[in-house]
Amino acid sequence: MEKYLEPIFESFEPLNEDEVSEIERSSGVKLPSNYRNFLLKYGRCMFSVEASIETGSEEIDILTWMGGRENGN
Repeated sequence: MEKYLEPIFESFEPLNEDEVSEIERSSGVKLPSNYRNFLLKYGRCMFSVEASIETGSEEIDILTWMGGRENGN
């Protein structure tokens, strides 16, 4: 997985259990276990390769995965 991802800053910033739980609480959604584990291992990051989502009518480029934290970083 690391060959497709880069940290936003100098290293990956994994979220802790409390931060992931807060995302679930504030969104009202229980995150899938694979995504939850991703956040606990990598946190926010960006793709080192081109990534996009096709919606059927358009293609949306993805630059970051799990963007900034509350403190603005």
